[in-house]
Amino acid sequence: MKELMKGVFILPGDTNIGLITKDGYGLMIDSYREKSARDVIKFAFNNGIEIKGVITTHAHVDHFGGHDFLFEKGVEIISSPIEEAVVKYPILGTMGMSHGVYPLSFLQNEHFLADKPVPVDRVLEQGEHELFGIRFELFDLPGHTLGQIGVLFKDAFFIADSLFCPKRMASHKVPFHKCIERELDTLDFLEKTNYRLYVPSHGDPMTKYELDKMIDLNRKIIQEIEVEILEFLDRPRELFQIYDYIFEKRNMHPPNGSLYFLLQNTILSYLSHLERKGDITTNAYDRKLYWQRNTNRKG
Repeated sequence: MKELMKGVFILPGDTNIGLITKDGYGLMIDSYREKSARDVIKFAFNNGIEIKGVITTHAHVDHFGGHDFLFEKGVEIISSPIEEAVVKYPILGTMGMSHGVYPLSFLQNEHFLADKPVPVDRVLEQGEHELFGIRFELFDLPGHTLGQIGVLFKDAFFIADSLFCPKRMASHKVPFHKCIERELDTLDFLEKTNYRLYVPSHGDPMTKYELDKMIDLNRKIIQEIEVEILEFLDRPRELFQIYDYIFEKRNMHPPNGSLYFLLQNTILSYLSHLERKGDITTNAYDRKLYWQRNTNRKG
């Protein structure tokens, strides 16, 4: 465990696990896997800290994969209202990756589906809270998921997957977000904040200056992908053609079905965003659905 400031710790890893403490009590922020949850519990025990709860920033399995272990240890499971459903019923999240149907077998793995459903003990909305003597504030950070939240404790802001850092960008050349416009709103919100330290779930803690550079990078990537899609839709295209074009344009080679579906969902979120903005239209004929840039849009 690494201490960032008094009472604020992280367990660095593929997914950073946060721990905020006061007067011998602690709240975890996400759990990643059972092993990481065990490591935090062990650290807390050795330092006279009792873990009372775990705050779920969002319901992706790399963030709540250790919750079932914590629940069995009597740790309170805490979530936002929207993410609660997936924590309690993980199959719903995996169905979202599988076009809403019961997941294909290759999506039912440790990267996309939690081992067990976990009851949620407490659902918290955005705002200030105090639990077990620990005062903190939750902020809605939608985009990556609809119910994603960030946790502010003292002057450290745990910002979950609200942005992607360069190392993450290298492996996710089209950053995964469920709703692009809400992601852009979240980036605007983060830009207006000013705290001593920002802790992303994937990557190193950042200063405000470093955060602003990451915000600019994330905006730039989103804008580039929008332009690439619009340029390709100069005439009617089928969905698989759009996927193939972006895969080639971004030099992406999905090595398996799981990542192929992840990238499909990601690109579809951009198409949904552009369609709702009126930049592109759809038209069904000859038993096919076609997408095209909206040439009639004014401005």
